[in-house]
Amino acid sequence: MATEQLRVILDCDPGHDDALAIMLACAHMDLVAVTTVGGNVGLDCTTRNALQVLDLIGRPDVPVHAGAARPLVNSPHTATNIHGESGLAGAELTGQLGLENVVDAGRAAADMALRHVEHCETGIAQQRFGCVRDP
Repeated sequence: MATEQLRVILDCDPGHDDALAIMLACAHMDLVAVTTVGGNVGLDCTTRNALQVLDLIGRPDVPVHAGAARPLVNSPHTATNIHGESGLAGAELTGQLGLENVVDAGRAAADMALRHVEHCETGIAQQRFGCVRDP
């Protein structure tokens, strides 16, 4: 008897650790979307990393939504000393980026939450608040 997979939105700042989280979520859950934030590296890099990891594992169908570029209150602190300037130092990913399809994560998370999915956060937990905050 097959069991239904948990439907999740993975909220992360893809460096090496979250690249693995994306792979594991695809293998063991119904990954509905990935939302990215600036953290380990800047938002442009984390979003690109999520897209490239999904392409690498054959899941370019999973939508990626760019979220907050920085924390709501504190100053941003990156971990380029660990993850490198790209966030995935040492990996040579050249997948299709699809950046033109990336939309705002706060709005996307709110829309998807209405469809009854779990929201898994691996890092900065602010996507759910970004949709109610004036920029």
